[in-house]
Amino acid sequence: MVPALPYLFDKPVEHAVDKVFYEGFKLVGGPEAVGETPETARGKEALKYVQAKMSNSGTNKEKEL
Repeated sequence: MVPALPYLFDKPVEHAVDKVFYEGFKLVGGPEAVGETPETARGKEALKYVQAKMSNSGTNKEKEL
């Protein structure tokens, strides 16, 4: 049973945490704080969204290490 626990709980918990943070940021900072990001922004879609936002705002400078 223990090896099956990640398959049963990881996805629902991940979605719940994303939803709580999304709604929390929207409540505190307003709709502009969360923008148009989906409830669960993951993977390539999230990266494309962030890159598009950064290129539109003119702040796509790379950090110097």
